[in-house]
Amino acid sequence: MKKRIGFIDAMRGMTMFLVVVAHVMTFGLGINAEKSVLGSILITFRMPVFFLISGFVAYKPLEKYTSSFYLTTLWKKILILLLPTAVFFFLLYFLRGHNPITEFLSGGFVEYWFMMVLLEIFLIYLTVNFLCKTLHLNEKYVDIVLIILVCTAWYLYFNKYFYINTGIRRIFSVGKLINYFQFFVLGTFFRKYWTQVYDFLKKDSVKTLAIVLFAAVMIIIRTVKWTNANILWYKILHDEAVRYLGLAVFFILFMNAEAYFDTDKRFSRLLKFIGERTMDIYLIHYFFLPDIKFLHDIFAANGNIALEIAVVTLMSSLIIAVSLGVSYILRQSNFMGHYLFGAKRN
Repeated sequence: MKKRIGFIDAMRGMTMFLVVVAHVMTFGLGINAEKSVLGSILITFRMPVFFLISGFVAYKPLEKYTSSFYLTTLWKKILILLLPTAVFFFLLYFLRGHNPITEFLSGGFVEYWFMMVLLEIFLIYLTVNFLCKTLHLNEKYVDIVLIILVCTAWYLYFNKYFYINTGIRRIFSVGKLINYFQFFVLGTFFRKYWTQVYDFLKKDSVKTLAIVLFAAVMIIIRTVKWTNANILWYKILHDEAVRYLGLAVFFILFMNAEAYFDTDKRFSRLLKFIGERTMDIYLIHYFFLPDIKFLHDIFAANGNIALEIAVVTLMSSLIIAVSLGVSYILRQSNFMGHYLFGAKRN
């Protein structure tokens, strides 16, 4: 597991591309993801995959969690996740003519919520491992504690805690922490039990079932008339079942192409490079999202998913290219590359 897994890097690159696509649709075109076929598919797995990959990469055997490793890793995560987020958030809202401090105190890091939530998840995950190591417990106790925390998050979510999104909870994106912690934990389990997971997902019956169930649940979600009477079923299907199924289908697609992503072919190399620069693109791309809401009515009237995909793909590709260009310029300074994007100093 020391060797980088090519399809994981490529999957992270594609996920970053899909994040930009979703933001072009939402902020650029003003298209509600729930109202768009493309958008409704993307929201099922886009962010869960991001957190799963973060957990996959974050996993380390329990014996590594000495006091020194714990404190050093935690400090690195604070520097890598919090400092760049604060810098880009302040700059983004300053350029928009807003008071960044006021915006933060009223809504947290807003667009950059992912960075805050990921830092909070790392804090929880690293602390659980450190405490288990300190108490001389083995790996199975780490699994048990993480599963208990996931079940607690589910309990809070389905008891409407998720919707209490004001004050300090909004600043620290507590709702999203509750929502996405489960996928990070799943990623650590994938890494820890990789051989078993790999063999399971390679089974043709598993692939077939995942694809069929994903399509079936998506059809149900989009065709059933949801009311307060059946809202619990909607949350189970929309916020849990279809997300896990979409994540499984997406993961299987890339895993089946692992031989290709182990090559140095152009598309493979491009996706893996985007995967390596995910943080750069995420932080920078908000500055270049276009306001093209005048196209909204055209899409609404046309309803042509092929046209929608063509436009958002082109716009997203341009935004990523510009973001990578800005990243390249900033990374020419070792200081900025290190403190803005976590790059190792030369």
